[in-house]
Amino acid sequence: MIVPNFVISFQDELIMIVNQNMNLTREEKLLRLIAAQRLESTQAAAIRREVNNGLEWYRLINIALYNGLASLLYRHLKDLELFPLAPEWFEEALEKVYNKTVFHNLRILRFLNDLGQILKKENIPVIILQGAALLMSVYDDPGVRPMEDIDLMVRPDHRRRLQRIFQEMGFSSDSIYPDTYRKGIIYIDIHVDILSSERIHARKWVMNTGPEDIWNSALPLMDKSIPLYRLTPFDNLIALSNHLLKHNLERLKWFMDIREIILAESGTFDWDRFVFRCRESGSDRCVLYILLLARRLLGLEVPEIIFDSFGRKRLSSIEKTILRLRLKNKDVGRLFQVLWLFQINKKSEQFRFIIENIFPRKEIMNQIFVSSPRVPPSYTLRFFNILSHGLYDIFSAFRHIIFSRLPRL
Repeated sequence: MIVPNFVISFQDELIMIVNQNMNLTREEKLLRLIAAQRLESTQAAAIRREVNNGLEWYRLINIALYNGLASLLYRHLKDLELFPLAPEWFEEALEKVYNKTVFHNLRILRFLNDLGQILKKENIPVIILQGAALLMSVYDDPGVRPMEDIDLMVRPDHRRRLQRIFQEMGFSSDSIYPDTYRKGIIYIDIHVDILSSERIHARKWVMNTGPEDIWNSALPLMDKSIPLYRLTPFDNLIALSNHLLKHNLERLKWFMDIREIILAESGTFDWDRFVFRCRESGSDRCVLYILLLARRLLGLEVPEIIFDSFGRKRLSSIEKTILRLRLKNKDVGRLFQVLWLFQINKKSEQFRFIIENIFPRKEIMNQIFVSSPRVPPSYTLRFFNILSHGLYDIFSAFRHIIFSRLPRL
């Protein structure tokens, strides 16, 4: 089903959602309003009202930086000619962030071009995951979407050859994270699938399909003769949804990626095919979480029938409560990781998933705790760390549930 344009645009719906959510600070409301590449007139008018009424500028820039929206905030305030209403230092700080983002992203694009030529000679295909691929397929301004590392997916039998290529290019491998490489401001992270199961093997139970299925549908990133690929829009949405959950459903820039990918398809986004792809890959529950949150956080338009197709009515009270805590902007730490268990069908696999995430194999533990003869064994530290943080997160969640009015999904 290709859904036609709605009578109320997502910008109008977003303004209504932001105005109704009394839990947000005015700075948080503004960030949600600007979290889009293109603004409609009603959205721009709402931004002008917020800025005209004055803001806590230090708070605004801090939460904008944390959410990865500082560069986008700069572009929109500049385009709307609103900087005269802000302190001079505020404009200067955001301009520096924007210029640094442009410089960094152009370096990434140049690196990908150089890498593509080398991979062509070596005949090694590589998929660019998540953010970096969006620079060439979704975002038209290299300054609005900050990138951190470049996530690459490679077939297991090409992994060592790719590592050798990076070493020959002058990259240095991290002593703690062996699949991470750095050269100047460019960071590379190598994966063999979109769930990073090379680190935590139990993640493979989260999805029904394997990496080869992803490879078969991948699209060329550049010229077809260059073996650099990107995920299809459907697979990219699935990968980003899992990435968001892995990072506790935190930063707004990843939610914006979700919405911008869908908007980039304009009126051609086929929701029925997307639901089928998610079910086929076993990722429908995770994607449902993200779509529900993106609708409430950023006004993403999703037909109600699609939520039903994803299984909204089958969500448990635990799932709904955890998602509503995120909408309330309440920090409950790693409690969001509980949602992984609802994507694994077998109880035995759920148990093994819990054990491996709490007590991963030794080489992963060494990445969490630096070994030293003066400290307790890493597994002992891990146990008390998980216990203390887990109890605190559960206590915080109950406190928010009892004393706060959680928003609806």
